Amino acid sequence: MLKSLLSAAFALAALGAVGPAQQQAGAPVSVPGPPGRASLDLATGELTRDAPDKVANVVIVWANTDYSGYYSTGWNPPFEWLDWGSVFSWFPHDIVGEYQFGYGTTVLDTSVGGPGVTLCTSFYSGATGWCNEQGIGLAPTAQFCFSGLPGTTGTGPAGWVISASLTGGSEFVLPDGPFGFSLSMFETQTGPLLCYAGSLSGGFDYNGQQDVFDWYVPDVGTGTCGTYWFGGPPWNFSSWWMHVAEWDAQPPATSIWYCGNNVNCNGYTTGSIVLGGLWVNSVVACGNNVGAFLAGFVGPAIIPWHGMEILVDFLLSPELLGFPSALGDPAIILLPVPLNLALAGLTIYVQAAGFGWGIRLHCAYACTIGG
Repeated sequence: MLKSLLSAAFALAALGAVGPAQQQAGAPVSVPGPPGRASLDLATGELTRDAPDKVANVVIVWANTDYSGYYSTGWNPPFEWLDWGSVFSWFPHDIVGEYQFGYGTTVLDTSVGGPGVTLCTSFYSGATGWCNEQGIGLAPTAQFCFSGLPGTTGTGPAGWVISASLTGGSEFVLPDGPFGFSLSMFETQTGPLLCYAGSLSGGFDYNGQQDVFDWYVPDVGTGTCGTYWFGGPPWNFSSWWMHVAEWDAQPPATSIWYCGNNVNCNGYTTGSIVLGGLWVNSVVACGNNVGAFLAGFVGPAIIPWHGMEILVDFLLSPELLGFPSALGDPAIILLPVPLNLALAGLTIYVQAAGFGWGIRLHCAYACTIGG
């Protein structure tokens, strides 16, 4: 296992030196053979071993998978390993739909009666490392904790790479620019799979990484922090396996007006339904109405009702919106749109109705949810 981290020491070597305050970490541990692979669907909790890496409809926008063949552990858990870099993508929405992380462990696998691995992964938008996040209470942009992850089936360490699919409600926005990513460990038998980082002269690589990492005890933003490395080339692998993939399927958000036989009021207007955005609806009073509500279903219809027409298929498909309402003329109904990639491309049919002195039906829209 990893030797205890050495006490604080300034780097004296010119080659690979990256700053005045990094501390030397003990020697990392070799992992025999290539790491195992598994996929994890956060929506269902299903773990699939020997699974392909990539999730559909995402593109990797940041990656360090330049694996060294080693992993590293620590002492006095809980502790959090933080590394940092810079992410820039060509997608305007910056929605992370999948990420991949790696670890080494001597914790026994559940298949041989062990508990499996417990750890947390976190992302910090704007983090720049060098313990700059110490004492400021920086909260994770996103955090995911797991238990029962794959471990070793023998007496030696095993390496694992896990592809986590976020589609279905776990997606998050990671803006372009500096960011931090971390693994939190709760026992001394598990640590990150180490990857090469930084330039050979001690500067930044193309990922915006340097040959250092931060170690917080217990947590980023509140715990005690130190910056560490393994001594520079050829031990310049002060980073760990991580890739970040953003959603690349971008169906346009569209809203198409329709009004059946044109017997309804025409005071309803709607905006685009964009994932993670705010959906704006406006309903101008028709007759003596003092407010309005919306009804949304998967399916259009033309159903006569008191000289007007119901234009959404409330008989054959489940109601989606919960009949949100507002008072006023116009009645403004604002609805937050979930950041859920499973909704992308879904078309719903939305109709407004005014209320007050009776019910007045308005025209409707076919709205496709987009990115």
